[in-house]
Amino acid sequence: MSASSRPSSADISLSAGINIAHISRVGACLDRLSIAGTELVQQFPQDTPRPFFAGVLLAPWPNRIRDGRWTQDGNAYELAITDKARHNAIHGLVTDGTFDVLHQSDSSVTLENLIDPAAGYPFSVTVTVSYQLSDQGLECAMSLRNEGVANAPVALGAHPYLTIGDAPIRSLTIEAPVVSHLITDTQMIPVAEEAIAGSNVDISSRVSLEKLELDTGFRLGGDAPYTTTLAAHDGKKVSLWQSEEFGWLQVFLTDEFPGPDSLTSALAVEPMTAPPDALNSGTDLKWLEPAERWGGRWGISLSE
Repeated sequence: MSASSRPSSADISLSAGINIAHISRVGACLDRLSIAGTELVQQFPQDTPRPFFAGVLLAPWPNRIRDGRWTQDGNAYELAITDKARHNAIHGLVTDGTFDVLHQSDSSVTLENLIDPAAGYPFSVTVTVSYQLSDQGLECAMSLRNEGVANAPVALGAHPYLTIGDAPIRSLTIEAPVVSHLITDTQMIPVAEEAIAGSNVDISSRVSLEKLELDTGFRLGGDAPYTTTLAAHDGKKVSLWQSEEFGWLQVFLTDEFPGPDSLTSALAVEPMTAPPDALNSGTDLKWLEPAERWGGRWGISLSE
């Protein structure tokens, strides 16, 4: 994964009691979340580029589109190649976009960005994002509105890196309501879907991150909201929940995230409404009619 831009100087600070969240207008990124004095979002040095799309929101598609090319209704489109290592278009069109602030209070903010018709995606779509901080944690509501005259294909995602204070990522456990996982090729594009039971990426019950290798897409099952939980040895747990619209999860574990002194481990827990390459496969792709608005919610909380 490549890096995206640094936050702008117009960062937004939210507070609810002792809880704190920092949001950047560039990419509508979640750059910090502290609940009850525990940091829940991985930090990185301020003098480095934003690593591995940390904290950005993903629209009008998450993850990768093979070779940046997709076809619908007999029309072929070609997107910019933004994942150069694997020759894909990745994570949509707003990761470097500057969002306007529509409303703001001490504990909440609503931001908006208009995706103008562009090469490879000839649709006009407004992305609206609301962050609400409370005593319980942070909630993010994401929605898309079709501003054009033709139906627009869309999907949503988010890219937070979760942590529990200073606990090493590899010392944590993970558990999520996954029912299957995607098999990918060398471009990280799905070529098959397999049941989770018996696989080497089975995170359906609590498992240590110590030796796992993950850059994996999962289909979620059971009743929404779906909740992924990381747990530390001291009993603290950070959970990311996602509404029924977000029926997919990407989990990315890297040991090359920039820390304060050297590279460190980091874990992205990415709620998605559709799997990678959905513009081609059509899997869980949403077609917005003109003037239609659609979206979902996700959030992060701490428990002990």
